[in-house]
Amino acid sequence: MKREISRRNFLATSTGAVASVTLLGTSMFDARATLAVPSHVRRDLGGMSPTDTILLSYAKAIRAMKTLPNTNPLSWCYQAAIHGTLLSDHMTAWNTCHHYDRFFWPWHRMYLYWFERIIRKIADDQNWALPYWDYASPSQRMLPAPFRDSTSPLYVANRGPHWNDGTASLSPEDVHYSLVLQSFNAVNALIQQGVHASVHKKVCGLMGNTATAAQDPIFFVHHSNIDRLWDMWLAQGSAYANPLHDGTWKIPKFTFFNEDGHPVEMSACDVLRAQQQLGYSYEGEPPQASESCLELGGPPWTFSEKVLAQWPITNVEWTDKMFSFQIVLTDKLKEQIALVLIHKNQTLFLQLDQVDADNPPCLVWSVFVGLPGNASVDPQGASFVGTFALFGSSHESASAKFIFLINSAIAAMGTNTGVVAVKLIPHGALINGNSSPPDVESPVPIRRASLIVETKKTNKQH
Repeated sequence: MKREISRRNFLATSTGAVASVTLLGTSMFDARATLAVPSHVRRDLGGMSPTDTILLSYAKAIRAMKTLPNTNPLSWCYQAAIHGTLLSDHMTAWNTCHHYDRFFWPWHRMYLYWFERIIRKIADDQNWALPYWDYASPSQRMLPAPFRDSTSPLYVANRGPHWNDGTASLSPEDVHYSLVLQSFNAVNALIQQGVHASVHKKVCGLMGNTATAAQDPIFFVHHSNIDRLWDMWLAQGSAYANPLHDGTWKIPKFTFFNEDGHPVEMSACDVLRAQQQLGYSYEGEPPQASESCLELGGPPWTFSEKVLAQWPITNVEWTDKMFSFQIVLTDKLKEQIALVLIHKNQTLFLQLDQVDADNPPCLVWSVFVGLPGNASVDPQGASFVGTFALFGSSHESASAKFIFLINSAIAAMGTNTGVVAVKLIPHGALINGNSSPPDVESPVPIRRASLIVETKKTNKQH
């Protein structure tokens, strides 16, 4: 598939970046103009000293933003409330974050972009760009030191135990992710429920709840890394593409505020190409993909889902102990699974449905499929299919669902197996490198498991 640059070329904003933005119905740009986009590089936090200008400017801006009234769109409170807030006021754009839907990546990209421009102006640092927290690196799994300095605006006291003293850290399972799937819906869901939610719930405190997460400055460098993963997924080739065939993904607009405090609107089409449209790239990333919403019909394929089987799960609640259940495969189902495993355009998922929690706990569950009863738990083994944590507005108010790629796990155990064991193991933060006992806080019931096959189909018009 040939990716073309969009016909939308816009006048530069006050900081020079180009974006398709509407000032509440009034265009800010001349669509015929083509201007170069100044490039900002979002750097890896791991290579920064505490006195790096990026960190000093970030702290300077936060300090200034906290002096502004909550009703000022440039204030720290207002910016955090766009993601979520417990305040009863109903201000423009408050509580508008997107989780566990297909707008997760584009909405958060827009949010970070305008937040970055606000920081740039308030800090009076036109070279400023959000750094990213690369916790996939074993050397970066503790909270970065500048965010643990109690004299800095980057510090907040309301974090989980031992994060601020530097002895808590993320485990390898927390930061595990895979970008091999070509389906946007699948990789979007797996990133959200896995590494994204895991970091939120392990750091906990303000970060552990949607309504308070953006009050912690670490939120923005966490999401900078999650945004980087979107670029990395697309950069793998033309087989990896956004759902450009779907108008329901391309058309909706979302409201934010620019550095002058004026409301602006953007759609997913305006943020497909971070460097070309928004003027930033990530340190060390491969060349960014160049998609356009003008590509008629989008990519020459779509993905469809089919439920192969469902199993109700009754009288079971997850606690702070390992939880397991079994799914029984009929002969017909075993035949269907065998065909899926050899089909190059089909993928098999286990879905956990109707998950509830009155008080979503600050911990992560690791999921294993087909792990023998006496086998040791190995996150590097074929039975490990991923993690999930209860973070996101849907999980804090209603039932949730999670998916897990299980092709390799089923293949490793063999398709003739009639009973498949599913194990869920909760874990808290590592303390001095050792596991800490998880605290579930309240029971977390699961009511259904489903087996789903996703099929990649070629569009007839192509």
